[in-house]
Amino acid sequence: MLSLGQNEKIVSIYRRHWIALFFIISRTVFNIALIFFLKYGLIYVFSSETILEFDSYINLSFYLLLEFALLGLFLNLTNYYLDIWIVTSERMIFIELKGLFRRFVSSVNFKDIQDITTIIKGIIATFLDYGTLKIQSAGTDGEFLFKQISNPNEVKALILKIKSEYK
Repeated sequence: MLSLGQNEKIVSIYRRHWIALFFIISRTVFNIALIFFLKYGLIYVFSSETILEFDSYINLSFYLLLEFALLGLFLNLTNYYLDIWIVTSERMIFIELKGLFRRFVSSVNFKDIQDITTIIKGIIATFLDYGTLKIQSAGTDGEFLFKQISNPNEVKALILKIKSEYK
């Protein structure tokens, strides 16, 4: 559970851009289509007698690959949904899921922020205005990354504004 200080208020909450979700779903649809193509392509290419000998192995492989594709989708959707970056009136809180049962929660006070850098790579990222926000801190954690965040320059401006008000 996240605990805030006595006078601390949540200013904004950020998640990854929706295009990251689109890429996750697109990759899964492509993998499932490839799995179906491999199964039914094998039946079409080879004679029916050869396929009948290996039918149980082909079905087992098909369902295992399909299960792995859906499991990968579940893991990626869970990671997408549970990665949260919170800007409060006193600090920034990073909540990231690493695997299903490992979650890292870290924070950095505004007084410890030394540098903020935005990185927008590629034509799609430029067109849709998403990218990475890199925050360098004076603490032991060093570097914090907001990956695939919407409007990174606006988020940077908000953080700098709150940082200047915090002093």
